[in-house]
Amino acid sequence: MLANIKTQISLYMIDPTEPRNIVGKTDLTVGEIPGRGLVKLENPTSFQTALPVVGEDTLVVIENIQKESKQMQAAWTGELPAPIPMVPDILPIADYLSKPNVASMLQEGELPFAVDFEDVLPIDLALSKNGNTLVLSDMNDVIERTMLSITEIAIRNTKIEIALFDNANSRFQPYKESVNLYAGDEASFGETITQLSGLLDNRENAWRETQANSNGNTPLSVFTKEMSAVVVL
Repeated sequence: MLANIKTQISLYMIDPTEPRNIVGKTDLTVGEIPGRGLVKLENPTSFQTALPVVGEDTLVVIENIQKESKQMQAAWTGELPAPIPMVPDILPIADYLSKPNVASMLQEGELPFAVDFEDVLPIDLALSKNGNTLVLSDMNDVIERTMLSITEIAIRNTKIEIALFDNANSRFQPYKESVNLYAGDEASFGETITQLSGLLDNRENAWRETQANSNGNTPLSVFTKEMSAVVVL
């Protein structure tokens, strides 16, 4: 890779032999001076580069660069490039929901639930394709927090219907008014299951009727597009 770089430079390094590995054999040394270095021309040559800002030490220089960059950003009225994508260690659900591409996916009826590690773009749960999705962990708290996050995202999708089965701790009770069906105790569990079973029967009957009316020419994908997805959590 170094062979493809025509102009090679070396700034101050703690190991005095490292600059020679870059610019070649030379008696020149690099002093511990900000901006001082060696450049590989016909012969190794000492040079001094201009510093972006004034500062007594490295930390002050970095601080002043940050201040100047903020001033430049405030003065700039044009478009700015997108920041370099990086997957954070912790991504609060509020920050995730505030992302424009997440909001766009929700408007399209999709259910984003995570980000990929390469482009840091939201990943769709792909309800119609994946069907059942398992959330697995050896820690109940992790499963609960994951399900809370998915529920928080799902209730913002106006193109799906949600049936929510609460746990023994009633952690999902705050979402009771935000979902279509809510089950928080043994009795309501049975009632909700009965309602879901009836909904499934109605849709199966509607599918058979549609096929009969179209002589079997209606694709399932076309039929399902006319119905909202039902998400059971």
